[in-house]
Amino acid sequence: MSNKGKFLLCMVAIILATILVPELVTRYMRLGQESVMLTTDYYVTYFSYVISSQLGLFYLVFLSYVVFVKKDK
Repeated sequence: MSNKGKFLLCMVAIILATILVPELVTRYMRLGQESVMLTTDYYVTYFSYVISSQLGLFYLVFLSYVVFVKKDK
């Protein structure tokens, strides 16, 4: 598989992870709880988890671009 093929495969995986992050964060925050009160603290925690996950995925996009695309040049 060429480097561009590997890059596209990484992009597909990262896009799928980006789509699933909000659902995974919700499940993580409800782990071990019967019910959740939707307070301001809950929303602040939720959005901080989602944003940090999205930033991590953006870093992976940049890293995979450098490793697979820039390496050829």
